[in-house]
Amino acid sequence: MVLAKRATGGDVIWMCRAVQRVESQDSDDAVQDIYEASVKPSLGRDAQVNDAPILDIRGRLALRNDSIDATFEVVTRFIFANDQEMPEIEEVREFLRDYGIDYTFGYIRAALADDLRVFGLQAGVLPVTALDEVRFADLVAVHAPGA
Repeated sequence: MVLAKRATGGDVIWMCRAVQRVESQDSDDAVQDIYEASVKPSLGRDAQVNDAPILDIRGRLALRNDSIDATFEVVTRFIFANDQEMPEIEEVREFLRDYGIDYTFGYIRAALADDLRVFGLQAGVLPVTALDEVRFADLVAVHAPGA
């Protein structure tokens, strides 16, 4: 069965959600959007859910232009309580590609739009090419009992 259909629960943990207005000295000094998007997946086990396999996806977006300096970092956790074995690495890669990255960055997109409106600025949009450049780190087992 596909890993996405085996997920039994999840959580969202905000690590950083910061927006700061930038005051430009000269209106002719328009700064192009500078951004960095990254994702780091990690596999492990959740001691609170019968040692169930979990997948944490940490997404980060840093964005700066002539109006704002913003950083968003969120962890989305997927719990696979009915699985005894850890998911295969290829299953995890497929899950990330087809579901996980878009799911994680969906929270960042919403926060970016919402937080900029609070500042009275036009709702922010995740740069179209942001996820094209996301780099994958090696999967590292974390949250494992005794690790």
